[in-house]
Amino acid sequence: MDSLVQPAPAVAVPSGSALPIMLLVSRLRRYAVAIGLCALLGAAGAYMYTRALPKSYTASAAVAVEGDRIAIPELQGALKDDNAPDPMPLVHTEVQALYGRQLVEGVTSELHLERNPEFNAALRPPTLLDRVRGWFQGFLPASGAAPGTPTTGPSNDGLIGAVMHNLVISQDNRSLVIGIAFSAHDPALAARFVNTLIADYIEGRAQRRVAANQGANAAMNQRIDQVRADIERIEQQMRDLRRQSGQVGLPAGSVGQQQLQELATAASRATLDRSQIEANYERAQAMASGGSSDALASVLGSETISRLRGEESQAAAKVADLSQHYGPAYPALRSAQADLSATRREIVSETHRIVASLATQLRVARAHEADVQAQLKAAGQAGVTAQNTQAELDQLQQDAATRRDLYRTLLERAQQTVNQPTGTETPDVRVLSNAVPPGFPSAPNTKMAAGAGGAGGALLACMAVLAFTRRSVGSGAAAFAQEAGLAVAASLRARAAKSGLADRVVRDGEENDALRLARAALNQLSRTPPRVVGFVGGQAGASASSVAAAYARAVARDGQRVLLVDCDPNGNGGIGRALGAPGGRVAEVMTGAADWQDCLAADRVPGLQLLLGRREGGTAAPQPVGLENLLAEARGEYDHIVLGAPEAAQADAVTVVRSADVTVLVIEEAALKDAAEGASLVARLRGLSRSPLAAILLVS
Repeated sequence: MDSLVQPAPAVAVPSGSALPIMLLVSRLRRYAVAIGLCALLGAAGAYMYTRALPKSYTASAAVAVEGDRIAIPELQGALKDDNAPDPMPLVHTEVQALYGRQLVEGVTSELHLERNPEFNAALRPPTLLDRVRGWFQGFLPASGAAPGTPTTGPSNDGLIGAVMHNLVISQDNRSLVIGIAFSAHDPALAARFVNTLIADYIEGRAQRRVAANQGANAAMNQRIDQVRADIERIEQQMRDLRRQSGQVGLPAGSVGQQQLQELATAASRATLDRSQIEANYERAQAMASGGSSDALASVLGSETISRLRGEESQAAAKVADLSQHYGPAYPALRSAQADLSATRREIVSETHRIVASLATQLRVARAHEADVQAQLKAAGQAGVTAQNTQAELDQLQQDAATRRDLYRTLLERAQQTVNQPTGTETPDVRVLSNAVPPGFPSAPNTKMAAGAGGAGGALLACMAVLAFTRRSVGSGAAAFAQEAGLAVAASLRARAAKSGLADRVVRDGEENDALRLARAALNQLSRTPPRVVGFVGGQAGASASSVAAAYARAVARDGQRVLLVDCDPNGNGGIGRALGAPGGRVAEVMTGAADWQDCLAADRVPGLQLLLGRREGGTAAPQPVGLENLLAEARGEYDHIVLGAPEAAQADAVTVVRSADVTVLVIEEAALKDAAEGASLVARLRGLSRSPLAAILLVS
């Protein structure tokens, strides 16, 4: 009946689900000869066109940028920081300089490219497009230069634009090498343009270096005067500071500094002692309030409490011994109890005395700590002024020494550069390779053009086939599902076959894989995998019964325990016919006349149990209470329950839709006639269902 076309992705409204992939592949295979012929024609046309184009030759050269080096080597280190900057911004700047319009105009004028028709469009014979454009311009008011007037000046935008279009300056961002390439119909002209551009560029940089060296000499003298003035200013600040403070210097390790260190040590010790006493006091308070005299004695080392605890233990033992032999009125027992009480009162009294002693020690420790801290603060304030003065003097002396070293270095380098010649320049751009006339053309690439033409022809042919396929199939069930906003779980192609869909699932046909993927798609529609799946038909017929039976067998073949329930009241045992099974007693189960477990039938697929209707007279309509009771009991024994499949337009479908965790609407393209009626049906199911809706398409 049905054959697999493609399982569609489980999304809200899948954009590509309107046209199954396998169907498109089959259509493309059907037209493979035509697609190949289109590809061959496109390749041949592109090859012939590129062969007719004039050949272009590209000459290239490479230069290396070594930084903005000054002609006088000594000035390079004197005027530059020791930390070398990133050279890549400089290289990028030089790339833009090679693209400079002034430089390109100079090379264009030097090589007289305005006389070359390749770059000067005014010298080329008019093309067919030019003739058509001129014919249209003949009907417009005249403006600008007269037709046919050649433009030969190097400043012409069209000429310079054509030259720069053929010029390529490249840099890979990983080295200081710049590549220069130029394309022309004449290979000798291409090489001559590149070499001339490099020569003019290097000459311009040499002139700028000479001017930079001259400016560097002036900057050197200005820098020397500035450093000398800085040294004099710093020395004057040092003299003023010593005069204001009244002291020459503060030696390290003075009495005030030693006293400050001793007070800091004493403050730390006082804080530590106070912390220990405070901790002992808090623990003693906690132990005393909790009655832990043993712990208090062990922590504080109190021999008195230890002795009293020993006496308490002996008195308690004596009381216990006498209590076993005599009554409470026995004199000796009463005397022992009195001794025990007296010992315990002494323990309590001793505990309070220890806690009070610790409180006194804590007050003394806190007072001592506060006194030492006050002395430390006073000593610190007294030494701040002296330390600040000494620190400022040290900083000024350091600055003065640094300026003197710089002044000495500048004087030495200025003396060395007095007799340095400025006419010999150290080039900062090195030519790695000059351009030579290329021996082979660089364009057009006939092989690439033929490949692109073939690919374009094949692509256009495929697009035409797909457009025809989409127009023929997209107007059916797939388009309806997309417009209705249904998630498409799978697409099956209806066809005549000797065996039914459920039988082909058993034989591991393509339908088995499709329904497995459909189950995975249904699992994605809810947070938890659905256990009860209801199948309803979009139109009258047995298609929904066949799909429900095939789906149940596919799930059972995956090792799941599955129960298939026939809920179609007018199907005349459609599920039983699809499975080739005899009629059943599901009508008695729905009305409560029979136990559902007594009415089960086994399918030939292991793990699949059946509750089928009669072959004659139809099946009882599913009763809500009976179906709910059946599902409540079956959920504990089966991994998957499949309900199938009344027609969605019937009132009995409501029970199935409301009982299922997910509802699958089986849409058959051949039976789909009124899209508005189908959309109304989907809206009705959405209003009744508490679970997600999906669709399985049967397309022609």
